[in-house]
Amino acid sequence: MTLSKINSIITEDYLKNTKENLYFERKRAKVSIQDLANEIASFSNANGGVIAVGITDDGKIEGFNNYGINKLNDFQKVVTNYLSPTPNYKTELIEVDNIKNEKDNILLFHIEPALNFIVRNNKDEVYLRQGDSSIKLNAEQVRSLEYEKRERNFESEVLKMSSIDDIDLEVMEIYKDKIGATNLSNEQVLKARGFLSIRKVSTIL
Repeated sequence: MTLSKINSIITEDYLKNTKENLYFERKRAKVSIQDLANEIASFSNANGGVIAVGITDDGKIEGFNNYGINKLNDFQKVVTNYLSPTPNYKTELIEVDNIKNEKDNILLFHIEPALNFIVRNNKDEVYLRQGDSSIKLNAEQVRSLEYEKRERNFESEVLKMSSIDDIDLEVMEIYKDKIGATNLSNEQVLKARGFLSIRKVSTIL
């Protein structure tokens, strides 16, 4: 029987027995809020998916009874308090029988992929879902993801080790002719088009 009104594949058997993968993760209700935030961000930065909170890694439905209503409420505010920008997601509280045959709940996060931005946590860290794990990215990996999400434009980046002396003057004259700016200097044209920036160099006497 389907448990979710959002995703029809979510049955009790699915939650208990499906192997964790790129699109599905189980978390016990005792998981820290920070760790849960990182997981949500990692799914959003990848292909989206479902995180089921209140289930052990081996598929036992533990629920929230042992952890109190406050923990459950805190989890439902995790995105607002720990992530920016806000990913596209929905939460769903599912009533279940836990391993003690008591009435209990699990919490599902249905997460959509972020198509043109990167979700960062409250420490400005970036996590990405890879296989059945969520990986914290280093600076180079974050930059690569920024290009992939088009959050960063390669063509607009300043090459710090370059100078106007690197410009092909012949190509520059052709470009100025094309835009009707032959009466302007190379520096004026490049600055006006945002292709040249002035770097201040401090001198210590």
